[in-house]
Amino acid sequence: MEATQAAEALFVTCFAFLETKTK
Repeated sequence: MEATQAAEALFVTCFAFLETKTK
């Protein structure tokens, strides 16, 4: 499903953003 792929991409982006903010 495209929705799952989009959700996964959003999750990865959010995770990367949090990692940048933490560091």
